[in-house]
Amino acid sequence: MLKRQQNNMGYTLVELIVSIAILAFIGVAIGGLMSSNTVIFRKSKNDLDVQNVSQDAFNRISNDVMQAKSVYIEGYTTGSEVEFGSNLYGGDTGVAVGSTVKCLVDSDVNLLEAYTAVPSNADLETKKAAITDAAAKAKFNKYYYKLRYMTDEERELYSSFINNIGSGPFTPFSSLKTAAVGGSQKYDYTNVYLTKMIVMYLTPYDSKYAGATPAPAGTVYDTCKVTYTFLDDETSPTKAVIRVKTEYKYMSAIDNDETFTEYVNYRKNGSDVIPGVVAQVDGENNAIGLKIYFNKAEGDEAQGRKFNSEGIIKLRNSNVLSDAK
Repeated sequence: MLKRQQNNMGYTLVELIVSIAILAFIGVAIGGLMSSNTVIFRKSKNDLDVQNVSQDAFNRISNDVMQAKSVYIEGYTTGSEVEFGSNLYGGDTGVAVGSTVKCLVDSDVNLLEAYTAVPSNADLETKKAAITDAAAKAKFNKYYYKLRYMTDEERELYSSFINNIGSGPFTPFSSLKTAAVGGSQKYDYTNVYLTKMIVMYLTPYDSKYAGATPAPAGTVYDTCKVTYTFLDDETSPTKAVIRVKTEYKYMSAIDNDETFTEYVNYRKNGSDVIPGVVAQVDGENNAIGLKIYFNKAEGDEAQGRKFNSEGIIKLRNSNVLSDAK
C-alpha cells in the first residue's frame, strides 16, 4: 500500500511578509495607545499634584492667619493686576511694579515711629503726660490703649513681634483701602504681591515639646512666630516658593524651617521677582483676601500645569488689621 506523502514545505514568503506586517501594525497601535495613556496619566498626575499642593498651601496659611494676634506683610504694589498664565512662568517680562511696602496696623506704625521696642507702662504714662498737641496725642493713643489693656502673655507676644519687624518706613493697612472714584460706596483694595509675611499668635503650651529654654512653672500659653517667605534667594536665577519657618519660645522641639512648595508662579521685572501671591487687606472687616498662583513646569516652562487657590481669610481675633475705635 502506498503511504500518503506529507507536505512539509512550511509558510510561503508571502505569508511571512503578511504576518509580519500584521504584527507590526498591531505593535504600532498598542505602542501608540500606551504612549497616549502615559501622556494622559502624567498630565493628570501633574494637574493633581498642583491642585493638592495649592490647596494645602492655602489651608496652611489660612490656619496661621486666622489665629493671628499680629500680622506683618511685605511685598510689591502695582497699578494694575499682574497676570500669571501658564505660558508666563518666570522670565523677564517687564512687569511694572512699585516700590516695596512694609505693612502693619496703624498703631504698630505709630509705635515704631516713636520707639525701637515696646515701652513699659511707666514709660507710656510719662509720655502721655508730656504730649500737648492734639494730633500727636491721637497718634499716641492708638498704641497707648492697645498696650494698656494687654495681658502679660499678649504683651510678651507683641514685644516679640515688634522686635522681629526690622526698620521702616512702614505703610499702615488702612492706606491699602481707597474709595472708588465718583463718590461711590465701593472701595478698591491695593494688590500687594507678597515677598514676606510674619504671623504671631498664642498657642497652648505642652511640656512634651519643650526645648532648651524651660518654661516657667504654671505656663499655659507659648508664643509662636511663623515667617512665610515667597522668594528663594538661594537659587540662580531667583524664583518664587513658599518657605515656612515656625518658631516657639518654649516648645522649640517642634520648630521647623522648610520649603513647602516650589510650584509658585512668578513674573520678573529685571532682577526683581514678583511672586504670584497676592493679598488684599480689609482692616474694617478684619479679613485678608489671598490668591496664590501655582505652576508646575515640566521641561519647557511654557508648558506648565497651572492652578490658582483663592479665598478670604477671616481673622478670629479682633483689631488685628485695624485699631479699636
